[in-house]
Amino acid sequence: MTAKNDQGSLFAQKGGPPSWQEFEHAIDSLQSADRERFLAELVQAAHDSYSGNTADPVVSTIRSWYKSALFTSRPDFQERLSQSLDDLRRLESNTS
Repeated sequence: MTAKNDQGSLFAQKGGPPSWQEFEHAIDSLQSADRERFLAELVQAAHDSYSGNTADPVVSTIRSWYKSALFTSRPDFQERLSQSLDDLRRLESNTS
């Protein structure tokens, strides 16, 4: 298997790939049910990678879960989420 090494790959991030400690911190911030979903998706991605002879599904799964974990672990995540939901409700009520 080979991993893509282009702008879409996990390793094309500014500053290089996340350190093991950064990745571990991001995954540790997931709740138990989310960790189980991550592992289930990772196993499916490994199967797809093996079947397709490419690491792309595994890389994509890890990258998206890592970025999501970083985003949701931000201290202001809940505040931003609440604000976004309020904004959506206002937009919906204005279009009705």
